Amino acid sequence: MLCAGGLVLGGAPSSPVLADDLDMDEAKDQIASLNQTYDQLEKQKKELANKIYGVQSEKKRQSEEKNELEQQISLTSQQIEVLTEKISYLDGQIQQQEEAIEQNNEDIAAKEIEIEEKQLEIEHNEELLKQRIRRSYMAGDPTTLEVLLGSDSFYSMLSSTTMVTRMVNRDKDFLAELAEQKLSLQDDHTYLENLREENERIKESFEENKAENEEARSLQSEKAESLEEDVAKIRSSIQTLEDTEREYYANQAKIQKEMQEAQAEVTKIYAMLEEMRKQNQSGNDEYTGGQFGWPLPGYSMLTSYYGWRFNNSDFHTGLDISGSQCYGKTVVAANPGTVAFVNTAYKAGVGYGIYLIIDHGGGYSTLYAHLSAIDVNVGDVVARGTPIAKVGATGWATGPHLHFEVRIDGKTQNPLSYLGSPS
Repeated sequence: MLCAGGLVLGGAPSSPVLADDLDMDEAKDQIASLNQTYDQLEKQKKELANKIYGVQSEKKRQSEEKNELEQQISLTSQQIEVLTEKISYLDGQIQQQEEAIEQNNEDIAAKEIEIEEKQLEIEHNEELLKQRIRRSYMAGDPTTLEVLLGSDSFYSMLSSTTMVTRMVNRDKDFLAELAEQKLSLQDDHTYLENLREENERIKESFEENKAENEEARSLQSEKAESLEEDVAKIRSSIQTLEDTEREYYANQAKIQKEMQEAQAEVTKIYAMLEEMRKQNQSGNDEYTGGQFGWPLPGYSMLTSYYGWRFNNSDFHTGLDISGSQCYGKTVVAANPGTVAFVNTAYKAGVGYGIYLIIDHGGGYSTLYAHLSAIDVNVGDVVARGTPIAKVGATGWATGPHLHFEVRIDGKTQNPLSYLGSPS
């Protein structure tokens, strides 16, 4: 009447794809190791950059800078390799996680169908059991005692007793199997919930890896661009130095004479300004500007430093700042002050060319030379960062650049001792 053997219980559930299967801890350790390697390379690059400023001789400084930049290029190349390895590793993790998520989604869908089928079968079997009990009650099935008392022979009694026993045992087995089905269904629900939770954890790690991968790719692109800039910087710096040296040695006597005349002219101007400052001094003429700001925003390539150059035959009184396509770019005041002097008349290939001087008080002043244009007038009060001129190549200059000087009481100082970082 009832056939328990036809019930579909389903096979044992397959294990969910866990994070441990993906070696997540190992992956994080590997990525952390790559990040540490990258940071160490970045630290080495900064240390190399700082070494450049410790060299005094112009020729030696240029040679040192070339060597240091070449090392920086090598370090940047290594950083790019580390980032490439990191990106490749993350790509592998992301692909593995995508496959795990896809497999878990398939397992979840299959388990949901299996649970639904089990639920329907349990409901069907419960209904069969209810019908069995209802029919038995309506038919007035005899109890075991009634069967014994109603038997007309011993054989009839044994047959009736066996039948009743089998019916009772069959009902008990059916109920036990129904209970086992319900327990199995409960286990399936628990498994499904764990599978969903694990899938969410994998998805979260997947999104983190994707974000880190995108960041690494962006940084890799930046490093590649930086590498190209470093190479261009070396080539430009060497070319500028070679051009300057070549021209200087070709016309050494003439250039030295013209430089001496230019310096004498500037010295005379500073003496005049100093006399005017003393005459107008109110007793509170102090320098309060602090560190000087970078005078050529966006450009940090130094093509000639302060000090002796050309085998100690020429003393460079300032700092030359240049860069790709710097001609016509805006020069700004390094600190608050008053425009003290403006020169727009110049002789091609001689001296400072177009230049101006800003008085910052307390004997401090800055000079900006080889300009293509000046945007301020004598007497103008300027704030730090105020546009004052445009980069040019007037006077004795082998190419567009800004010649920047810092003076105290008219005497030149090493600008790097007073300047902040390039901006």
